[in-house]
Amino acid sequence: MPNFAAFDPDAYRKLSVEDKFKRLKTSLPSIRETLKPEKPLEDINLSYIAGIKKELQEYISFIGPVVIDDEPAMMLEEIRFLETSCKSISSVYDALKEAMTWLRVAADSQKINKFDIQTRFGYYECLDNCFKALNRAIQNI
Repeated sequence: MPNFAAFDPDAYRKLSVEDKFKRLKTSLPSIRETLKPEKPLEDINLSYIAGIKKELQEYISFIGPVVIDDEPAMMLEEIRFLETSCKSISSVYDALKEAMTWLRVAADSQKINKFDIQTRFGYYECLDNCFKALNRAIQNI
């Protein structure tokens, strides 16, 4: 399993656009791999989900300005790099936002009542939907 404690948001923010994109491109498949429906999910707890959320939030913050800002703070060559490095940067952004939403719902369900069968079912369904969203993000990189 990936070690999310090793992810340092401050260090990530200091990387070049190319290195940030490379990190995003290599990290998403390993995150997705841990959420595969056939994998044992005993190790996926609230702290693990929090680590995934922290890392995904940095990726969303990184590509978000290209997709949603009318005048992104990035330089034009950085924007072009991201737009040409992906099949669809906006699809990657949308899929990452969706994955983040499913992780939030999964975490909330764990806080409410993790022993109720419907809550457990919903939790696993959220993790499956997060897996699917990450898969879409990867397909569009």
